[in-house]
Amino acid sequence: MFRIIFQLLSTVDASTSDVSGLHEKLDRKKKVEQHNGEIQQSFSQRMEGTFSSMQRCVQEHGDKQQHMLSGYSQAIDGVVVMNEAALKGALTTVESFVGGVGQLVSEGVSRCQDKVKQQEALCLQDKEILLQLLEEHRQDMEEVLVTRTLMGVSAVKELSDTLRVTVETQRDLADK
Repeated sequence: MFRIIFQLLSTVDASTSDVSGLHEKLDRKKKVEQHNGEIQQSFSQRMEGTFSSMQRCVQEHGDKQQHMLSGYSQAIDGVVVMNEAALKGALTTVESFVGGVGQLVSEGVSRCQDKVKQQEALCLQDKEILLQLLEEHRQDMEEVLVTRTLMGVSAVKELSDTLRVTVETQRDLADK
């Protein structure tokens, strides 16, 4: 009977030891879970702070970029307006030059005709010579005027092409 009692006591001691070991394990597990919860909460707070800081930096950078793009857009618009004004001024100058050419030719021809009439009175032979000189003068004037007009028109066309390319490039930049 003592043996049975000793066996029972031994079993009770083993069970008690197992139960207290189990309680110790549960206490350690509880402490680990509590520690992990604290670390997780601390990590979440730090991550939230970091993400907020990143979001603020991204927003500030976006605002700066928007401000720069706005400045570039205004500068390009100003250049486009200046180029359009320069083109209009050049076209006005060419139009006035071309318009004045006809009047210049007309005045030159009138003067020559007056001289021809004066010379008609002097003699018929001189008249033939003067008409020939007048024709040569007219041809020379036409050549000079055509050359100048073509040069002026070519220069304006070249200016127009250059301004058009510049305006298109600037509009492409503004669109970007």
